[in-house]
Amino acid sequence: MKRAMVWSIALTTLLASGQAQAQQINQRAARGLLLAKAVCAGCHAVEKYSPPSRDPAAPRFEDIANSPGITARAISKALQTTPHRKMPNLKGTRDTINDVVTYILSLKANR
Repeated sequence: MKRAMVWSIALTTLLASGQAQAQQINQRAARGLLLAKAVCAGCHAVEKYSPPSRDPAAPRFEDIANSPGITARAISKALQTTPHRKMPNLKGTRDTINDVVTYILSLKANR
């Protein structure tokens, strides 16, 4: 009986933790979308199911998210270090960059 109660408490704690983590990810993604609309949408198609980007050289965020092998680290590094002809490197706090990265990865198919 005691063992069942311990397992029940542990499971409840894990589920609550998972829900809190999911909520935090959703908040990050929402902030990332707002930033992407303000900073990136001039060239990139930033929303899911958007038509092609205005600039043919600027990939759709959904296409970036679904690139084979793409990771949060790769996107973050590209945003901060890859020189872009028309786009300045994203300068911001680690949280700001993480918000954009979380948003981009939220566009991944079959999440």
